[in-house]
Amino acid sequence: MTDTIRVYLPWLLSAITIYMTVLAGNKSRNAWLFGLANQALWLIWIIATASWGLLPMNLALWVVYGRNHLKWNSGASEQGFSVARSKRETPKDPQAARPVEALRDRPENCEGFDDPEDRCPRHPNDCICWRTA
Repeated sequence: MTDTIRVYLPWLLSAITIYMTVLAGNKSRNAWLFGLANQALWLIWIIATASWGLLPMNLALWVVYGRNHLKWNSGASEQGFSVARSKRETPKDPQAARPVEALRDRPENCEGFDDPEDRCPRHPNDCICWRTA
């Protein structure tokens, strides 16, 4: 059983780590839960392979992922920290919901130039990069 864990578990750990990182990059609320589950699997691998040097990292990531999960899911909006629920969320600003007519500024000067329906990261409340009709 230990040999099976030693050989095959790193592949699963790698896949879960990559998936969790993508979820976190997309601001998914479940990203940190995947990370916590992955740390449990890492702990099994650390014990099975006697790789004790990885134990401090594993313990630290338990704390960080738990903290991030709590921060993203309780009181995050009160602290001004927003986590996207979905890619196409209706903007709260009615002016931002109007159709886009043309670029005001050169595209390379605006971080959000490639998708006018997304809020501009440089000017989230009053974008000067896009002109609305």
